[in-house]
Amino acid sequence: MDLLDDQVMRWMPASHGLWGIWALVQGRENVLKDNERMDEGRKSDVDGEEEVTDFDYLLYASGRVRIFRDACHAMGVF
Repeated sequence: MDLLDDQVMRWMPASHGLWGIWALVQGRENVLKDNERMDEGRKSDVDGEEEVTDFDYLLYASGRVRIFRDACHAMGVF
């Protein structure tokens, strides 16, 4: 169990880093789509329905990156 616990603690920052980057990419795509719609004067997608993003990817990314940094700091990485 100690070996497994050690391995989890060593790889945990990588998981948070990966999901943080994923959320940044998703959030960026949503921002770009929103900006494009605003530039074109549209408030709806192709089907005529308003496209709503219920998930705050940038807030999620912020939390994951914070946990990544805290874990790396605790490990002495930086």
